Amino acid sequence: EQGEIDGDIYVGPYCSNNGKKIHLGVFLEETCSIDAPKGLYEAIHYGDSIPYTKKSMVSSGCISCMEPKEVDYNNYWDQQDTDEATENNYWDQQYADEATEVCTNLYEIAGKCEE
Repeated sequence: EQGEIDGDIYVGPYCSNNGKKIHLGVFLEETCSIDAPKGLYEAIHYGDSIPYTKKSMVSSGCISCMEPKEVDYNNYWDQQDTDEATENNYWDQQYADEATEVCTNLYEIAGKCEE
């Protein structure tokens, strides 16, 4: 049996105990530092459970920071079977390799910690 809760409840992210996962939790105040009683969310939401309480919101795998290659569709069919396409390495080097915007921004914010 749940007691009455005065005020709002909040849903927000928190780190797992080992610091390797990010989950969603239910909290009693907007800074998400005071846990709400277990089962409160389900009681308010007719038995529906909050997602990401057991599974991390973020995967631990790596993502590529390489900007995807762009294909020049205006000349795609014209140069597909020509020697010029092979000579110019048409498929691999249309543009210099660049990092994605998200990776560039994260790198700048991180303080560039490499040795």
